[in-house]
Amino acid sequence: MGRSTQGFRITKDARNGIYKVRFRHQGRRFHLSTGTRNKKDAGVVAARVYAETISGNGRPTERV
Repeated sequence: MGRSTQGFRITKDARNGIYKVRFRHQGRRFHLSTGTRNKKDAGVVAARVYAETISGNGRPTERV
């Protein structure tokens, strides 16, 4: 039995200050760059990436 979906988390890379989005979907771990140093913008991008991945319409390995 796999883990249930719990949403996403935004983390800041200490090396360059770029925010990343982390989540799990269908047993796979995703840790993707949002491409921004602004936390508010990162939240918007992270929500879009997460929604696209969960719905099956996105390409999660592609940089946003």
